[in-house]
Amino acid sequence: MFELGDLHVYYCKYAITYIRMIFYATQLFCQFCLKNGINIERFVERVRRRRV
Repeated sequence: MFELGDLHVYYCKYAITYIRMIFYATQLFCQFCLKNGINIERFVERVRRRRV
């Protein structure tokens, strides 16, 4: 889900910190979408199409 297969860290505590940052950023994004009435699924689908 968060592409952790590419995560390259030597210590577990750094991986946990990285994962916490991702979850925090995701939470902020979801709050922003809800506050502004943006459909998250539609937004993500549009971003995926442009990423090709």
